[in-house]
Amino acid sequence: MDGEWAREPDIAKRSNGTKEKLKKLLLASVDKRAKGLSEAALLFSGGVDSSLLALLLKDRLQLHCYCAATKSSHDWQHSRDVADELGLELTRIELTKDIVESALPKIAMAIGSHNIMKLGVALPLWVCCGQMEESHVFFGMGTEELFAGYQRHRRLLPDYRAIDRECWRGVMGAWERDLSRDIGVCKAWGREALFPYLDKAFVEEALAIPSEQKINSENNKLVLREIAVELGLPEEIAFHPKKSAQYGSHADKLIRKLAKEKGMRPEEYVKSL
Repeated sequence: MDGEWAREPDIAKRSNGTKEKLKKLLLASVDKRAKGLSEAALLFSGGVDSSLLALLLKDRLQLHCYCAATKSSHDWQHSRDVADELGLELTRIELTKDIVESALPKIAMAIGSHNIMKLGVALPLWVCCGQMEESHVFFGMGTEELFAGYQRHRRLLPDYRAIDRECWRGVMGAWERDLSRDIGVCKAWGREALFPYLDKAFVEEALAIPSEQKINSENNKLVLREIAVELGLPEEIAFHPKKSAQYGSHADKLIRKLAKEKGMRPEEYVKSL
């Protein structure tokens, strides 16, 4: 199944991963998952993760990109701008309070959790799955953990060994934290989830690349952004800053607004669903 890994990388032997090998492994991973498909969907925000996948997939199959967000959100406009530049077919679905209120209980059941962060991340995916006709869905999942993309990685600077260890811990916790959630949503809609960045060989090579090549005081996911540019993604897209799904789409803001209207704390509201 997509997203499973066999062994712990030897962090003591770091620096043996290379950008060139990583690039080849990514291309192989995309080829493997696109093989036999004539069409597929892609969860698309315009960030480097989904934009690079779109660039690699659009000539391999009929690709349809989806973005669910509020009209005032970062993802709403940025996804459209990037799709236009890359020549992608994009469907944008507006998130509204009514849609969120109706969807949240169903999402909680599908993912087996009332955790507010999990629900916020799952919400745009749930809405997109309800609109798409494609049976296979590509995700840009995994790059934040593999390439030190979170604030918790930045707070560890300049202790790059600690960042190496944190990347490994994050990836090894991906099933419980992320994959079970997204696969649960896809299964509820009869879709199959595909995670090219979580291919076993790609994961192990990415974790073997030292964190000095992944993050500095100005940028994160550096080696991935460099690979994206080398593969043809415009630099302004590859290096564009991106918020997490629940914040970039304003899903989290809508959940909190609904809770406030009901006179409840957000955590109380989602547990009441």
